[in-house]
Formats: sequence, C-alpha cells, structure tokens
Amino acid sequence: MTKINELPSEGCKVKPEIFEVISKHLTPEFSKEDWVFLQDRAMEGDFTSMNMYVSLLEGKVLPYLNPNDTISKSDSFYEEEN
Repeated sequence: MTKINELPSEGCKVKPEIFEVISKHLTPEFSKEDWVFLQDRAMEGDFTSMNMYVSLLEGKVLPYLNPNDTISKSDSFYEEEN
C-alpha cells in the first residue's frame, strides 16, 4: 500500500478520469488529454516525459493530497492491468 501523496508505483497507470479532476482543480493549464499523453509516453520509456510527469505530480498534485490517506493497486485510482 502506498501513501496517497507519493508517486504511483512503476507500472501503475492512473485512470484518465483522475486526470480530468486534476486538470480541473489543480492544473487548468494542463488538460486531461495532456496528462494521459504524458503518462503514456513516460510509461513507454521516454525519459523527458518521465521527468516532466514526476515533476508535475510532485509540484502540482501531491502537495494537495492528504498524506494520511493510502492507496493500493486494487483501488479505483488505477486502471486494470492487462
């Protein structure tokens, strides 16, 4: 189980619906589609995308999450693995 204010585990793909909420409330200059594209590129191994994804999460999202909440791969935050 991971604290909610930590980065997702490697290989955990965040659901697009989560990025819709993030975009609306935390990063209005960065759309849901931008987040999904960046996550996909990062998961494909693009180093620049990985750095940008981590930087955006750490700077724009994680500071606003409750550090006492936890999340696991089985929660609805992540997409099902194929």
